[in-house]
Amino acid sequence: ERIAGIKKETVYEIYRRVWDNYAEIPPVDEYVSAVIEKLHKSFIIKIVTGTVGDEKAVKAWLKLNNIPYDEFVHVRRSIEKLNAEGDAFIEDDPAIARALAEKGRYVIMIEQSWNKGQATEGVKVVRNWLEVEKLLLRR
Repeated sequence: ERIAGIKKETVYEIYRRVWDNYAEIPPVDEYVSAVIEKLHKSFIIKIVTGTVGDEKAVKAWLKLNNIPYDEFVHVRRSIEKLNAEGDAFIEDDPAIARALAEKGRYVIMIEQSWNKGQATEGVKVVRNWLEVEKLLLRR
């Protein structure tokens, strides 16, 4: 199987190597740290990720970027996120977002280059973490 013409295994190996230098990975949004810190005052924050990065590196990256959390769950396959419990889900994979919404979950998808134009019924699409904050604090 190939991704953009490259063997899938090669793509995943590149992702794993990137996490070896986690300090060089920028946050996807400049507001993520401040927003999650604010939300953490009112909500339990659970990070559920399917990244191929090493768990220690991912946790170190979260700490480096001042992103607080109460629980960290590293799933082997993204589909396993469907088993997670929570009141709201912020998800960037449109297929997982759709599946969560179909299970009746409250889902927010931050628009990124890889999910642009893939909104689906039951999923609130926002442009950045400031909009995530507004939605969650209004609930």
